[in-house]
Amino acid sequence: MRSGRRFLFAATLFLAVPTGAGAQDDAGGETNPEYDRIRQEAVRAYQAGEYDKAAGLFEQAFNVQPLGNLLYNIAACHDKAGHQVEAVTWYQRFMDAVPDSPKRPEVARRVADLQESLKGQYEDVTVNTEPSGALVFVDDKARGAMGEAPLTFKLFPGSYTLIAEKEGFEPTKRKVEVIAGTPAMFDLQLLPKGAVATVNLRVPERDADIMVGSRRIGKTPLEDPLRLPAGDHEVVVMKQGFATWKGTVSVRGGETKDVVVSLIPEGGDPDDYAGGGGGGGSAGIWPWVTMGAGVAAVGGGVFTALSAASLHDQLETKRKDGEAIHPSDVDTGNSLVMTTNVLYGVGGAAIVGGLVWWLLDDSGGSGGGMTGGIAPTEGGSAVQLGGTF
Repeated sequence: MRSGRRFLFAATLFLAVPTGAGAQDDAGGETNPEYDRIRQEAVRAYQAGEYDKAAGLFEQAFNVQPLGNLLYNIAACHDKAGHQVEAVTWYQRFMDAVPDSPKRPEVARRVADLQESLKGQYEDVTVNTEPSGALVFVDDKARGAMGEAPLTFKLFPGSYTLIAEKEGFEPTKRKVEVIAGTPAMFDLQLLPKGAVATVNLRVPERDADIMVGSRRIGKTPLEDPLRLPAGDHEVVVMKQGFATWKGTVSVRGGETKDVVVSLIPEGGDPDDYAGGGGGGGSAGIWPWVTMGAGVAAVGGGVFTALSAASLHDQLETKRKDGEAIHPSDVDTGNSLVMTTNVLYGVGGAAIVGGLVWWLLDDSGGSGGGMTGGIAPTEGGSAVQLGGTF
């Protein structure tokens, strides 16, 4: 009896797709030329028995103009091509999208037949959530929830995206693999909304890979901001032809943070790209440049100090020998002493200021930014730091 019903369905299907695709897809609305061109090409492919090609073309038509009955045509192509799992998936999407279609009873019977033939190939999938009671979806929320966790359902071996949602908590997604012959169990954790931060990761270069910890996020530009739990997160941005960017992004629950990443071309000068990072590397190399300048200034102070000491010894010898000391020698000594004090002050201040700058930037503080400068003072200098921390 089942085989007879499958034969009747297939015969009706063959007649429905070529002649009914346009009528079903129209649904009383206007279509655009691109959609009409692709759909007509899909109908010709179906009539020629090129079912895989026809399925792909109907999917293209659906992407141009997402009309519900195109889902039926896609499923019909997979059915004719012998792709049972894909046929079930698209038939179910059709029934979800067009629940009042007169073809629904017929399609439901076909889905039941296909599922019966695939029965031995499905695997049990158990999903637990913390907290429990979250709604669980597979791949597409539009297809409806599988139920509330904890729950067990059946899936054909393959790759899926599990989605869990619960009021008051951040939705979570997880890509999973269902392996033939192996029952699967997956645990999903949902975090309270107040424990999660929003991070806008801005990378000017397109198609750069982004990883947070060991998890691959995707390629730039990201469609949505990152939602990260409070704490420190290691972020890596990679693109061929550019040096890998690494940084630590520290966030607090509920805050929104912008992180700007400038990738440096391989062999490029880092100075040309300093200041483009965010989070753990937003200040670039400038704190180190500041500290380097401070070390150089202190080194200069050591040199002038030695020169002043040498001149002092010479003048002291002249004084003991009763020789006349020219006033210009005294002025030179005083100048060397003053220069030494200034270099020591500026150098020390630069070293301390650069270190403070680096520590503040490395701590991931999300203030409104920092400005700095070195101001001479009587007998030395002072570091001026401004901004919000």
